Amino acid sequence: TAVAVYDSMQQSKSKEEFVSTMEKKGYSVVWKDSRKYIVFTDPDGKKVRNSNLQKTYNMAAGKDELLELFKKNAIEKKKEQPARHRRR
Repeated sequence: TAVAVYDSMQQSKSKEEFVSTMEKKGYSVVWKDSRKYIVFTDPDGKKVRNSNLQKTYNMAAGKDELLELFKKNAIEKKKEQPARHRRR
């Protein structure tokens, strides 16, 4: 689960993209604003909270940390895209 979360958080630019990427890897994600934790369920049905990933693997997997990372990822992706309209 930790590897799937890490890979997904590195490439995602939004919460929705992160959840979608995790689902493509076979995980379900429960991320509700009304809940304190994000809960990941692996393909075998085992549930893991993001707080356990933070403690066990020293991952920055808190809600606020993930949202901040997604913003940074979005900015980086924009920088990587070549300029389509250049002035001559």
